[in-house]
Amino acid sequence: MNCTFFNNKGILRSNNANQRAVVYNSLIQRNAKTTSTAWLSSWTAGTFTNCVTDCDVSTFGGNCVFMTDRGNNSQLVAPIYGDFRPVAHPYRPHLFGSGNKAFCSPDWLPADDRNKDFFGNARWDANDAVTAGAIQDGVEVAGGCITITCDRYSIDGRVFEGPLNGYFYSTNPPAQYRIKPLLKSNQELYCIWLGGYLSLYRFPGVDGSLVVTAPPASRDNMTCVDLQYASNVIWADPSYAGGDSDGSETKPYTTLQAAVDASANRTLIKAKAGRYDAGGDDFWGNARVVIPRSLCIRAVDGPENTFIVGANGNPANADGCGTNAYRCVAFKDGIDSGAGVVGFTLTGGRTCSNGENCSDNMRIGGGVFSGLQEKANIVDCVITNCIAVRGSASYKCWLQNCRIVGCKQGADPANSVGTLARRGVVYYSYLSGCVIGPNTFTTVCIDQNSKLWNCTINETSHIQHLSADSFYYNVLDLNNPTFQPLIKVLTPGLCIETSSDLALTNDYLKVSDAKITARTAGDFRPLADSSVLGAGTTNNVWAYSQFTVGGFHGACFPAGRLGIGASFDVTIPVTVTNMRGISITGGLGTPFVSAVHPLTLEATDTGRRFMGFIVNGELATKERTLTLDALDGVAAYSVEPLYASGTTLIVR
Repeated sequence: MNCTFFNNKGILRSNNANQRAVVYNSLIQRNAKTTSTAWLSSWTAGTFTNCVTDCDVSTFGGNCVFMTDRGNNSQLVAPIYGDFRPVAHPYRPHLFGSGNKAFCSPDWLPADDRNKDFFGNARWDANDAVTAGAIQDGVEVAGGCITITCDRYSIDGRVFEGPLNGYFYSTNPPAQYRIKPLLKSNQELYCIWLGGYLSLYRFPGVDGSLVVTAPPASRDNMTCVDLQYASNVIWADPSYAGGDSDGSETKPYTTLQAAVDASANRTLIKAKAGRYDAGGDDFWGNARVVIPRSLCIRAVDGPENTFIVGANGNPANADGCGTNAYRCVAFKDGIDSGAGVVGFTLTGGRTCSNGENCSDNMRIGGGVFSGLQEKANIVDCVITNCIAVRGSASYKCWLQNCRIVGCKQGADPANSVGTLARRGVVYYSYLSGCVIGPNTFTTVCIDQNSKLWNCTINETSHIQHLSADSFYYNVLDLNNPTFQPLIKVLTPGLCIETSSDLALTNDYLKVSDAKITARTAGDFRPLADSSVLGAGTTNNVWAYSQFTVGGFHGACFPAGRLGIGASFDVTIPVTVTNMRGISITGGLGTPFVSAVHPLTLEATDTGRRFMGFIVNGELATKERTLTLDALDGVAAYSVEPLYASGTTLIVR
């Protein structure tokens, strides 16, 4: 009675025809095969009463709820930690009301066993509706479960010790959490495997954190954040001039290709700052680094300081495309668990032009070339000044939190004798949390079979050429774009900044001013009162959330609202009057503040008595230090430091 049978090969067996096993009020889920009669043969004798099952046990008697739709199965708290409590939801009647109390009152069971679960909670409500399963708190949880297999980690900056505290539920879905493993000194993180209904290898950004979307409550699975540690660590430094290299931190390789060639699967290559503009290999054309196996190459100092540099062809057209040109990065086929390039600026990548006798593949992908899509991860990178006939920035890879700017299509038509159409800064690629543009091209910015989640496309004018296999999900399109008729199937959540209606098959949101923080500086965070906050769709969030890593500055669901665009810190403008004697640190610098980046103002000694800070007309504090965080509902801050106007006489 009151048990959970989960993920077993067989449940009940009786060797005596005169003895029958009886199961009351229990949850039976994922036990061997759910549709085969052979599975039922292990239930040789029994009666199932008031049970919730994912197999047909009607032949054994009793009144049971038979679940045929896996999507409506009971979600368990955390089987990975041995916690099999069904999560309560009011729209799941099989947890509250699967049967009648009268069916579960055998005289041979003590009353406490009949009527209470392990926690001492009542097994039925005032209407005698029975709950099913071993332990049932009866607490409604709005979102799905995330488990973390790590001894110590932080969630949105708050430190937790695991693994007993290694699972939690979101309370206001859709919701995202920035999870950062806090590793021991002898550990190096290679990647994170997202398990549950996901099965993807994800590579955290330069800061080692990953924004994870909680699964929806209607799923019986969880999202498991499972750490994968590096099997080996190899160093690279382009400025090393010490002679022999062995891949250690003191004797690093000077080229990334040499580090890759010395690596086995699941090696972490840590690249020091500098320009990696030598070495390379060939895969459908030259590349500065060709990755043939599951590796992670991480720039320890980020894209501001670390560059993978391609090379012009020789001879070359005026744009640098031509024979023996070098891309920046290429991923070979056959990578099993995924490979990542994290925290670089990819620049100067070139391919063959249409003028050489080379294959189409050799003219595609100036920045990144791959045939792997989601297995080829480009994370926290800037792709700039890359040129190709098609896919000047990327071909068949997955870009996360990247900026694509200053890329263009190759050779002038007058110099082209090939047949490959010249189009596509992004071609056959997945992009999440990215900013695309401004770039230079003549026909197409986003080409066919591309999928975009939570991105901003920022162009002065462009045409997008999407096939039926493409979609946009919560994408912000700025600066009056022009669309071709081929854009027909658009997943809900497209916002276009335009003054005119566009002839699209699907609906879209039109705004005249998206209220972006600083578009000329590439900062596309919507301001707090922007109409694009809350404009994103939550439809099928489980299906797209696996591709979403959040914005450049934080998670992409501010205050429980799904936004549109690449960066979703809720940014609030700050006006500071009387800057004399005020120093500002932290945050994004005046005049903006966000919840992820608080702004600190400190009053210095000016020779006059400091009286406090006035915020939005009211005295906020008399302390010399004021920290501002973005508050929901606050559209702007006005801050004024208050000093005594003259000599102050204090009478005691």
